[in-house]
Amino acid sequence: MLKPLFIACLFTFLSCKRESNSTPVMANQDQFEVQWKTPISSGPYITGMNPVLFDSLVIMSTEDNLHGKQAPILFIDSANGSVIDTWDDYIDGSTWYWTDKYYQEGDYLMLQTMHSNDCLNLKTRQRQWASTTNQSQSAFVYGNAGYVYTSHHIGTKTAKVLRSPIDQKNWQTIYTFTANGKMSPFFDGFGFGELPNGDEIVLWQNRSGSPLDRVEIFAYNISADTLLWRNRDFIGFDTPFSPKVFNGKVYGRFIGSVYCLDIETGETIWIKDLEPSFEHSFLPFGVVYLDYYHNQLIVHANRDKLLYLNPDNGNIKSSFDGYPDGSGEGDFSEYQGKLYFTSSYQLVVTDILSGENLASPAKLGVLNDIDIRSSITIDPASGKLYFQDGYYLYCVKQPKNL
Repeated sequence: MLKPLFIACLFTFLSCKRESNSTPVMANQDQFEVQWKTPISSGPYITGMNPVLFDSLVIMSTEDNLHGKQAPILFIDSANGSVIDTWDDYIDGSTWYWTDKYYQEGDYLMLQTMHSNDCLNLKTRQRQWASTTNQSQSAFVYGNAGYVYTSHHIGTKTAKVLRSPIDQKNWQTIYTFTANGKMSPFFDGFGFGELPNGDEIVLWQNRSGSPLDRVEIFAYNISADTLLWRNRDFIGFDTPFSPKVFNGKVYGRFIGSVYCLDIETGETIWIKDLEPSFEHSFLPFGVVYLDYYHNQLIVHANRDKLLYLNPDNGNIKSSFDGYPDGSGEGDFSEYQGKLYFTSSYQLVVTDILSGENLASPAKLGVLNDIDIRSSITIDPASGKLYFQDGYYLYCVKQPKNL
């Protein structure tokens, strides 16, 4: 009876000894390395927000029952991925929070649904304030300079722009628009800038749906409390895209084109159709990313190229191949002369000067098997990357040589 037991114990001992004497697998310093991953779902895929960094924490949303709570917001230790706190004190229930459904500034994180707002104090990890509305509210929220902005809609003809200080509930209507004829206004895609004289302006899209498909751009002078201009040059329908202000001009996307407007008058200076620069594909063509670096507009569409445009006339200065074709999430993230974003759920890292995609399959390593479903959040001190795939929040160390 003892002999079989002795042999089994001896085999277990030798197995453990072989394992303990084995050479540990060293991390490949020439590849991206997952340092930790933390579940944001109890099983099914969820649509989550882009990771938010605050002090030593990463804040992340969930979309199902997790940690015994319904869709809690997670406060995660950025060093090791442990969940140190949760929050789920929603005033009117939760939703999925992707790019334009939340806004973070300083100590505050605003979450918005089509019926409610919840503002979290990230220091206390408690609700700062909350509000509900029985009006038709946009699901999108935007922010700038200590204020959050959204829109309400009354029937099919009236749209309003509202704002509140982010640290307190004080919604005020700053502009009301009532359409005539066939237009059904819907305000979203907010952007911000200032005039040459320093006046603060807020811009937004008006997306009118069928039977009159049109995208308009409005500019409101916050400092002077008056509508500055309204551009009506874009016929057709598009999804939300916030106008961006660079060097006294307004830039944005309209489906597969990039436009430039005069910031003081709203006049269209140029519009560049980029689809002829790309090969035909079965996918509907659309510009995904647009930003301004080194006196040029850098544009990525859902194709396999990256374009550098002249901001003065929209002409293509450079075109770079070797990029995955597909949509992405959020905006470019910049770190040490490189742009980080996603396309077709893959990580892309662009050297701004050369236009080269540095995230080759060899560099990506284990990331080749992860479908990234958020923008890339970068810790400016450590250079670590944070993103999520609908199942886990990841912390990733960059290669030593990139």
